[in-house]
Parts: sequence; structure tokens; C-alpha cells
Amino acid sequence: MGSRTEGLQSAFMEFLKIPEMVFAAKVTAVNKEEKTITVTDEGISYPDVRLSSVINGNNKVIVYPEPNTSVLVGLIGNDENTLFVCSVDTVESIEGVIGECKFLIDNNGYHLTKRGLNVKDLLVDGFENQNKLNKELQKVVVSIGVTPNVPVLKEIENQIRRL
Repeated sequence: MGSRTEGLQSAFMEFLKIPEMVFAAKVTAVNKEEKTITVTDEGISYPDVRLSSVINGNNKVIVYPEPNTSVLVGLIGNDENTLFVCSVDTVESIEGVIGECKFLIDNNGYHLTKRGLNVKDLLVDGFENQNKLNKELQKVVVSIGVTPNVPVLKEIENQIRRL
């Protein structure tokens, strides 16, 4: 009688068992256009895993994992067909939108725009204009007073070029 009761208890416990809400998986593919990845766990492939829990949000940051690295995957609404990435082991790139600002950070550096203007281009233009001003100042000869310190201006110009 004990084994039958134990069997019933075991079956009842299995029936009440809560499925895993988060599991570790290996990234097998990254789709940056759809902002999804494909992962595998114990030989089972899960396609279309969301990199953001929200589908249609304007302000969001997406962390793209490197292929063949680990991620933690969570279930939305306890549904194995609606998965999202909770955590990334190795980051390949990060992209985001916050209001009018857009950014991308990867191994090549960063790209930042606001209202369609690239911040790097604005900085380079500013440095080039400052260099033009410095070159004009180097040509100035003051008859009375102090002339511009040309070696210092040239050193500043060289430092800006090295950026």
C-alpha cells in the first residue's frame, strides 16, 4: 500500500510542479533586424527569442550577445513560445534609442546621433574650425604687446589631430 500512495503522491507533485521560468542557453544565431536570437538548451532549439521583453516600445536598449556564448532566457506568461533574454554572458554590441538620441556601441567604437546629427561629426567640425582659428592666430604679428605663442598653438593643434 505504501508504494501505491507514494506513486500517487509523486504523480500529484509532478502535476503541481511549476515549470522553469528562467534557463541558461547557448546563442546559435543573432538577428539584428528582428532583434531576436536563436538559442539551444539540451539539444532543443528556441528561435525568435526576444532581446527585449517589449515588442513595440520607442525607448529601449538592446544588448546583442556574441554567438556561441551563454544567455539566461525567461518565459513571458509561463509560455515556452514567448521567450526573452534576461542576461547576456558576452556582449557583442549595444544599441539604443532614448527620445531623440540614438546610439550604437561595438568593438569598432561608438556612434551617437541626436535629431539626425552625428555627434562625432559635430566634434570634428568644431576641432577643424578651432584649428583654422589657431592657424590664423599664428599669422598675427602684434606691433605693441604680446604676440600669440605659436609653439603652444601648434602643440594644441597636434594634440587635437591625435584624437
